[in-house]
Amino acid sequence: MNHRPISKSKIEKLHDLACVIVIIGMFVYTVLSILQMTDTIPIHTNAKGEANGWGSRWMCLIMPFIIVILYIFIGFLQKYPKKYNYPDRLSGNNAYAFYRHSKILVSWIKLEVVLNFAYINWCFVKDALGQPGYPVWYALIGFLIIILTVIMGLVLRSRIK
Repeated sequence: MNHRPISKSKIEKLHDLACVIVIIGMFVYTVLSILQMTDTIPIHTNAKGEANGWGSRWMCLIMPFIIVILYIFIGFLQKYPKKYNYPDRLSGNNAYAFYRHSKILVSWIKLEVVLNFAYINWCFVKDALGQPGYPVWYALIGFLIIILTVIMGLVLRSRIK
């Protein structure tokens, strides 16, 4: 197999930059919003959108910390594409193409995960501030986009000779 190191492509660098900007923005927005909140905020709602769980305003920082952990974990996975599971047709001639494709696919997924969690965090903070409701199904669309990205990535991978 070809063991050339696989450097980051321009799109991967752009995705990482976008992720870092979104994460920093999420922390800044959350901290500034926490300073405007009451000490106790709604942290859970029922199906009707009525608050049925309460907690400290500092709980708003949980989501930004979760996304930092996910960003680091996905970045670690992205760094080692040779450890992924590949089809039997992987050979010395096409290994680099498989690895490059896998790294870019994981980069797209990382960006989509960060954006989706940032949206969920934004909605949670808005709710904690008592601002108008938000469409929860938008987050479901975000997860659907991640699933479609994986499917598209698998289709494109099947075209590697």
